[in-house]
Amino acid sequence: MAITGKAVNVTVTDYASTPDLDLSANFAPKFWRIFLTSSGGTDQVAVSFDGVNDHSQLIQKGIDEFVIEEQSRKIWLKKVAGSPAVFITAATGALS
Repeated sequence: MAITGKAVNVTVTDYASTPDLDLSANFAPKFWRIFLTSSGGTDQVAVSFDGVNDHSQLIQKGIDEFVIEEQSRKIWLKKVAGSPAVFITAATGALS
């Protein structure tokens, strides 16, 4: 199983022209796991698989982690509130 991970401090309030994690040259993930690692009570981050639309939102002290079956090779993040930091994991097999 191929797996990769990356820590990101999310500072932009709009999706950047380049993704925060691009696996185009590596492998096609089957699953993504994204979770907030920051501890600020107001931290929120939006997640996109196309760099345009919000596909999910992580909220500190709410939904602070999600696992999604998504075969996109790119992921974008934008700050909604606070000073969010996240850890992204992508894998070709099941994440447990």
